Amino acid sequence: MYLYGVHFLLETDCRPLIGLLNKPDLPNDAASRWIGYILQFDFEISHIKGVENCVADAISRRVITDPDHKSKIIKQLHEMGEGGHRGRDATKKNI
Repeated sequence: MYLYGVHFLLETDCRPLIGLLNKPDLPNDAASRWIGYILQFDFEISHIKGVENCVADAISRRVITDPDHKSKIIKQLHEMGEGGHRGRDATKKNI
């Protein structure tokens, strides 16, 4: 990976990410793994407003007009193990 050993500035419009990086107790295992991975890099993080984020990825700014396509995407993301919903019972147990 070309970022190992290189100090860099991470600019994000995701304010919750900054909060997670500064918080010692993470809410769940997935968030802990994500943050653990991110923290292995040498970086500074800076918040920028979403409207000023001119390099945002196309997916985050894309408008999906086809309702069937939108439903398929939501279903796929909902069922993902890493970031998706783990179901009513698992969520209830987690609370």
